[in-house]
Amino acid sequence: MAVLRLPAFPRHAWPIRLAVATILALALAGVVHAEDTSVIIDGSTGLVLSEHHADEPHAPASLTKMMTMYLAFQALRDGRLKMGEKMPVSAHAAGMEPTKLGLRAGQTITVHDAILGMITKSANDAATVVAERLGKGSEARFVDAMNAQALLLGMSHTHFTNASGLPGGDETTTARDMSRLAMALYRDFPARAKLFATTQFRFRGRLVRGHNHLMAHYAGMDGLKTGYTNAAGYNLASTAVRSGHRLFGVVLGGDTWRARDHRMAELLDRGFADRTREAAVFASAPHPQRHGLAHRVLNALSPIGTAEAETLRPPPLQVATPHAVEPMKAQPAPIR
Repeated sequence: MAVLRLPAFPRHAWPIRLAVATILALALAGVVHAEDTSVIIDGSTGLVLSEHHADEPHAPASLTKMMTMYLAFQALRDGRLKMGEKMPVSAHAAGMEPTKLGLRAGQTITVHDAILGMITKSANDAATVVAERLGKGSEARFVDAMNAQALLLGMSHTHFTNASGLPGGDETTTARDMSRLAMALYRDFPARAKLFATTQFRFRGRLVRGHNHLMAHYAGMDGLKTGYTNAAGYNLASTAVRSGHRLFGVVLGGDTWRARDHRMAELLDRGFADRTREAAVFASAPHPQRHGLAHRVLNALSPIGTAEAETLRPPPLQVATPHAVEPMKAQPAPIR
């Protein structure tokens, strides 16, 4: 058994000894995390406004469910799923660790409620039900589709091991890859993406509340996903709109949900400030001629800035058929 030895300090320096002991104990418990990684992207242009170790590998935790929902939205669009369809709950799905909706084996849940359960409660049981439904009874088959879709979206540093984000071994992602997924959800499914603004919903007579505290406190924020495991720390993918401009942000590895939320708000504020300065520069420049071929081409290529836009969508990406939460207190924290 390893023995924890503290550095020698004078007797009167007991507060320092206590602080060192606490940090070492937390490190051994796996709850002290490296410096967070982040990226902020302009949703209209795709330009990176800021980044910090954005390609550093990191556990995705429940941000994994964003891909589960991407494939669910794809199935809804293609007619392979219906929002009102009742999906069976297996013993495997019911046995998922919290956070969850508390589904029991033999019950059913609608696609609509499963999606809202993933968005708000980060429900691991709901994610597994969706995976088994689309994987024809096999979560592993569904995970193959998740990883195939990740490659199609350019998420070359991401590997999923399950549909929920629970620790499974070698799951990994990066802040940049998760920003690609967040943007793809709004680009490819603009009508469905509005569901990410849901902060609570009523499920079987009880009110299910969400973990995304910034939704109520950051002006213009209207969606996406939280995540937490001991290994990952506190993760967050966010999107917000101000003055018609949409930004996407990802922060991975916060030590607390408050620190993570503060970091996200700070980065988005800087991003919007940069956009405002950029707009002021363009407004002060001479106006180009507003006709001619060049103007018509620029109009045709004008990017979509909000999730409500339904036109000028690129063809949705397809995946070939594969072969074959957030707690208010840091401790104890459920895995989600």
